[in-house]
Amino acid sequence: MEPTTRIWEIWRHVPLCIGLRTREEFKTAMGKMGCMIGMWGGLMIDSSAFAVADSQADVPLILVPQEELGFRHVSPLRALTLGQGLGLRPCPFEAALQLRMRWLDQPLNQIVIVITEPISIGRGHNPHMFELANDARGLAIRGTYDDLDVAPEPSTSYVFTK
Repeated sequence: MEPTTRIWEIWRHVPLCIGLRTREEFKTAMGKMGCMIGMWGGLMIDSSAFAVADSQADVPLILVPQEELGFRHVSPLRALTLGQGLGLRPCPFEAALQLRMRWLDQPLNQIVIVITEPISIGRGHNPHMFELANDARGLAIRGTYDDLDVAPEPSTSYVFTK
């Protein structure tokens, strides 16, 4: 019997390269909408590794609960590797910001990590990816780092593209 290929359901689409072109424009737009940018998230956006798209694209996003990756606690880097093994790809950096600005009804206390290529911040820091949250302070985009000693909450989901 041949192995079956999973068909992943598209959860949302986000457009790239549609108006906001610079790091500052994204940070200003998120601030105006009341979205908190965490310290690590801001450093990621300011990083030389962060890039916005140079041509318009529509990115299909796939929301994957970490249990569907085969484990109860999956670190972001491990999720990247597991997802690629399942035919999923990392998202462009800009997709994380576009999703944060469009996903205004994120359930309270839900954490979603947007799987991108990791961004290393500063000397000696672990690789980071964007984390979208909605907590008592409101909507936020933060940076989460890959720390095998601190597992994400079991309810954490990951966003990939295909």
